Amino acid sequence: MFSLPTGGAQITSFMWNDRDCSALNYYVCEKFQNEEAVVDPWKNECNKSLVLTQQHPSAVITSPGFPRPYPDNIECIMEISAPTSYRLLLDFEELVLEDEPTCSYDYLEIMEPVSGGGNNANDAGNSNSNNSVAAEPTATAAKRRRRLCGDWSSKLKLLRHTSNGSRMVLHFSTDYSHHYGGFKARVSMRNVKQCHDDRLQVFYDSCYLVVSYPEVTWSTANQICEGIKAHLASVLSPEEETFVSTSIRKNSEYRLGALYWLGAVENTDGRFSWIDENPMVFTNWFPPTHLLSSPRKNSTARQHCLSIQWTPSQSRSYPSGLYWRSHKCDATGGYVCKRSREDLNTVRNFSRVVNGTQGRISSPNFPEHYQNDLEFTVRIISPPRFRIVIEFDRIDLEYQPACLYDYVELISLKRGKEDKESGVKLCGSYDTDMHRFDHVSSGNEMTIKFHSDYSISGSGFSLRWRAVDVSACPFQTLTSKEGLIVSPNFPFFILPNLNCSITVLAPTKKRVWLEFLDFDVSENLQSKNSISQSEFIGVEIDLGTELALIQPYQTEGLVTEGAFVSNREVLKIHFRTNDSPSGKGFKARYRIVEPVEEKRVISLRPETAGALRHLNYPAAPPGNVNFLQHLIAPIGHVIYLELYNVKLKESECSDQRGLIEVYDMYADTNGTVWKLCFEETLSKSPMAITSYVNTLCFRQKSGPLGFPFNGSLQIHNDSHFKEKLRKHHQSAVDFCEPNPCEHAGKCVSNANKSFCQCNGHFAGLFCGLTKCELNPCIFGTCELTGNNYKCHCEQGYNGPNCESKQKPCENNPCENRGVCIEKGTNFHCQCHAWWEGPRCDKRMLHIPFKPLSQRMLEEPFWLGLITVTVVMGVIGLFWCAKRHFPEKIEKLLAEESERSRSNLPSLRTSLREQLAASSASTVTVIPSP
Repeated sequence: MFSLPTGGAQITSFMWNDRDCSALNYYVCEKFQNEEAVVDPWKNECNKSLVLTQQHPSAVITSPGFPRPYPDNIECIMEISAPTSYRLLLDFEELVLEDEPTCSYDYLEIMEPVSGGGNNANDAGNSNSNNSVAAEPTATAAKRRRRLCGDWSSKLKLLRHTSNGSRMVLHFSTDYSHHYGGFKARVSMRNVKQCHDDRLQVFYDSCYLVVSYPEVTWSTANQICEGIKAHLASVLSPEEETFVSTSIRKNSEYRLGALYWLGAVENTDGRFSWIDENPMVFTNWFPPTHLLSSPRKNSTARQHCLSIQWTPSQSRSYPSGLYWRSHKCDATGGYVCKRSREDLNTVRNFSRVVNGTQGRISSPNFPEHYQNDLEFTVRIISPPRFRIVIEFDRIDLEYQPACLYDYVELISLKRGKEDKESGVKLCGSYDTDMHRFDHVSSGNEMTIKFHSDYSISGSGFSLRWRAVDVSACPFQTLTSKEGLIVSPNFPFFILPNLNCSITVLAPTKKRVWLEFLDFDVSENLQSKNSISQSEFIGVEIDLGTELALIQPYQTEGLVTEGAFVSNREVLKIHFRTNDSPSGKGFKARYRIVEPVEEKRVISLRPETAGALRHLNYPAAPPGNVNFLQHLIAPIGHVIYLELYNVKLKESECSDQRGLIEVYDMYADTNGTVWKLCFEETLSKSPMAITSYVNTLCFRQKSGPLGFPFNGSLQIHNDSHFKEKLRKHHQSAVDFCEPNPCEHAGKCVSNANKSFCQCNGHFAGLFCGLTKCELNPCIFGTCELTGNNYKCHCEQGYNGPNCESKQKPCENNPCENRGVCIEKGTNFHCQCHAWWEGPRCDKRMLHIPFKPLSQRMLEEPFWLGLITVTVVMGVIGLFWCAKRHFPEKIEKLLAEESERSRSNLPSLRTSLREQLAASSASTVTVIPSP
């Protein structure tokens, strides 16, 4: 501390600062006011003895002052003992001491009397840790010792120590500096048969766990019990019932009225049965019943499960207590788990040796939980010159960053010895992207080790293994007429560290044709800048020339890549991989040929654009080869070629290079052929050719010197392809292999011609159109159905393709509810009674009232009848008047005359007389002048 402030003028107090420890400074001392000596509070924690009994079966031991850092310069001795028939189990909850390779500074030493030979199995596993564990040789020590130091926070389970006897001594020693957090451990005693868990209680040959909280349903409780390799408890005797009831009531979280699930469920007949398949020979219902089933009478649709619950009683015959009760399985409550005890001396041996070429291996009890304290190995032996491939289906092991608790380890064997450097250790839980755990042995033998500790188990692991033939590595010679060449383990993934050489030998004066069918070798493996052949990683081809070896698929954008022909009777393939290859490898087909007349189909993608080169590129073009390449683009695209150093053939090519033929069958009625010769000088403009549809062929017919072909290719969209397909929808196709027919069409050949037999509603050339795209509906719209089409005709047309003009009344528009009357191109419906509407499609629901006179005037029938009646009436009147009226008038006049005569006799004359008198009047004659 400085005597004056070191800061600015505003600072008025002293400040801390660091100085060298050898500097001379003032100092400050401190002591208690009562002047009593400082007492170490930890001294009572050292040099003590613990005796474990059945009443006190466990205890906690810690470093002095824990959880504060331990003091310097202490020596603590703690002696622990238990009854003779028990062992001591030490589980650490924390251990952080000063780290040192030999554990000679601060350390905790575990000592026990030597009882027979051999070390604790747990000790062997600790040697893999980076923390220090020192053990003195038992031959020179009277006690078995184990010394610990360092930080074990991430791997405390490895410190578990089980004594060979009933006594143990802990020696804790520290030096004068560097004190850390110390340690905390729980020590407990275990019988030879024990339950591996302090929470479990022993009754005869079973271990029981009583859980009061959290409360869960019956199915959840059973799943929790299965997680610790147990099941809901079955009660098979009165003694076991008493033990279970006592354990429940002694539980610190027990409350009156709470239910606890047992391991029985109700059957369809209303009786209960134990899920562990034990017979139900004992019951404890309330009130007691001689039946081995629930006294519940009214069964419901929901299943019931068995529980035990406090039941009060008013009867002295049946005192209150814990009795069996039936509850719905979705009710919640505590539960009682039960499992068998395990003998500490019992060794479960699952180790074995497996021979063959494939198989499956899984952890014990998979997919259920594996047991604790397992240690076994499976050795796989495959035939010589094979390698073993491991593929995991699932891994579910307890996780630890370094896989020190539960793990599965894969180790290759070389000459019968384990190759630790190539081994891999796995743990954790994985069920997706399992290919990342694929493993390949370095030889034909492999060991699979499985280890589990004393707690926390999972489902385990499941894997498939198979033996892969690597007889081509290092050398293999093929002499058959034809065959396939595949990389080891194709089509799955490339094996690491391969060095394979395959030689194909042909008879004299014959050659070897090689065509790659599949090639997937990653760029980091397919090296482009190899310094020498011995350093090359990837695939190389030797065509039997003195030139450099060919590395296939190294020219970017080369469309014609993948086909080669040897120049002599020998062709070699070299394949080398590193320790981390990627890809699935390659598959190739070879054939012995003479002469070389081959055909190859190249399928192109819509975005393809690249180069066209001669066979064997980048090597020199081979001579005397007739090689046809068939280019096929997707439907709706055309192929555009640009060819360099060529000219149209006007006569036979004069040199010995040969020629190129480009053939487009669909460009004309009989197709179009371009025949091209080689030209030494590069022309200013290339030869451009565009296919009519999506296919084009070009043939390399090379002479003795070979044809150095050079060109480029592009795929363009064809906006008129549907019109082209409609125009040629009945034309033949050029080939049937590969199948050119789209949409599951079938290519059939008949009379030297091939056609596409289309499926469903597809039609046209290559089955590339739908039947509606052929415009079959003349006056209508087309709709596709499952396997055909349907025409929706315009008004006034009908027929399958809407080709016929329709009469207005042809389709019975009035639907028999009226009479259809044609009116030009339209119709009129004269509806029957009770119907109305333009098509007589509406029924009269409310008929309006009309007087009879109005209805008679509106209805045609009555109008006609009235007209006829009136006319007939008029005619009748005229007829009657003409026939009867003159007589009546004469009679009337006669009567009138008679009446007049009676009054005037002298003047009485008859009408006839008057008429006669009038007719006999004087006639006056006027003479002519």
